[in-house]
Amino acid sequence: MFNTLEGFEGSVLAKYQSDGSPLLSGYLLGEKHLNGMAAALDVKHGTGHVVLIGFRPQWRGQPVGTFRVVFNAVLYGRDVAARARPNPAFWTPPKASPPRASK
Repeated sequence: MFNTLEGFEGSVLAKYQSDGSPLLSGYLLGEKHLNGMAAALDVKHGTGHVVLIGFRPQWRGQPVGTFRVVFNAVLYGRDVAARARPNPAFWTPPKASPPRASK
């Protein structure tokens, strides 16, 4: 999962739902920490872009549904990024939770 800071240059490509469990099958610990967070980012880097994916789309029991994520990231070139229209209403960073005291 990702969270962006002030001054972030790029866009959020995918996000986790705001509430409830994002799990469709299997086992997941800490799903409440995923809620509202970004799952994939397009980050401007120099004169290009880097696609960051916060989950393992290639490492799944049934990867057919996530092959598209991998191939889109590979084929996401400068021309595609230049034509992309940002949608600021798609995602806003969740408010940071207060730091936990260490034991």
